[in-house]
Amino acid sequence: MRAALAALALVAAPALAQEADPKADFVADNLVAVFYHELGHALIDQLNLPVLGKEEDAADILSVLLVDEVWEPEAAQEIVANTAYAYALSAEEGEGDDPMYWDVHGHDMQRYFTHVCLFYGADPENRADFAASANLPEERAATCAEERELADESWWTYLQPLADQAPGTAISLDAAEDEFIAGVISEEIDTLNERFDLPQEITVDIESCGEVNAYYIPDESRILMCTEFAEFLWERAQAADL
Repeated sequence: MRAALAALALVAAPALAQEADPKADFVADNLVAVFYHELGHALIDQLNLPVLGKEEDAADILSVLLVDEVWEPEAAQEIVANTAYAYALSAEEGEGDDPMYWDVHGHDMQRYFTHVCLFYGADPENRADFAASANLPEERAATCAEERELADESWWTYLQPLADQAPGTAISLDAAEDEFIAGVISEEIDTLNERFDLPQEITVDIESCGEVNAYYIPDESRILMCTEFAEFLWERAQAADL
């Protein structure tokens, strides 16, 4: 596990070195990934999508696909690297604890390798160094192009009609108690609104909710980004000495 953790630090390092504040990049990149994840839950709800497996896995997959769709390759790699790095940090912190087999989310290192695999699988020729630096085993790497193709076919079957009709029904930012989170999420909202016409409007609130989390609330068509989650990411970036 420590080898994988160290590897992701190296994967992220070239892109992070160009930025003025690597800690801010780590926090922002993870906020982007989580926001896309919650949007996945929203689309599953609004489009009444069939999910053959765990919904959390489907939302994770969409997060990687949207990062690749919205961002240029170098920036997308940084986001995926920082997101995977966060999973590796969580796994390291939980060493010695009994795995939470009851949890709806996959184990942190499973999510780590899935993120790396799906990103690598979109362009194996040009992302081989990324996969190698992230210690993606050859056995898994051999299937990543197929995994990515299946993910694209599955999600884009439903995303493409939304893209064809864009712009249309929009995502909007409502309450925003944290300026940093609001700045990050506002840019994503603007970009997504240009690319997709959603089934119904989604509002996003950034506010304290008493826990480190983010939610999609179906009855309200609302994504809640907890300020505690960003605080947790800042603490994690500080502890990792980014």
